[in-house]
Amino acid sequence: MTDKRAKVPGPDHPITIERNPARVVVVVAGRIIADTREAATLREASYAAVQYIPRKDVEMSALERTAHATYCPYKGDCAYYSISIGGTRTINAVWTYESPYPAVAEIRGHLAFYPERVDAIEERREACEERSPLPTRSAQRGLTHATAETRCAAATLLVYAWPHRFVGGRARSSNRLYFIVFALEC
Repeated sequence: MTDKRAKVPGPDHPITIERNPARVVVVVAGRIIADTREAATLREASYAAVQYIPRKDVEMSALERTAHATYCPYKGDCAYYSISIGGTRTINAVWTYESPYPAVAEIRGHLAFYPERVDAIEERREACEERSPLPTRSAQRGLTHATAETRCAAATLLVYAWPHRFVGGRARSSNRLYFIVFALEC
């Protein structure tokens, strides 16, 4: 009989769970079977990080529940799925903790995939992840202009736009919009 006493993560066996800001895509047999922007990255002790994907973002019709089950003293009872379109390589390729222990409750309702049993688990960082318009008013000369900041994977772009034209040091009204773009490397 297996001893099913729960263990609590700690310094000797740390477990952290963080939201993954990237888009996570799982491909099997050339088909996307999971696609999410809400993955949770679980890091446990010295093991490789695992992406846990919400069930709502997995094509559940491509999965078949199996009788295979395991137990983890830190996470609880684990159930498995095979991927019907992947052949024998994808038997028990997906796992889930349906009632995880409180220390890892964030993975409830999520599925994880063995990387060696699928074609790819991709973390796609979108070109521009965040846009935050910052309307401002220049104290000097009372000019109104808009500033937008965009954080991209490789750089931060600062864009200044204003509806004025400067001639001879004085602001003149114009129906043109002028831009200055600064690219700052991250």
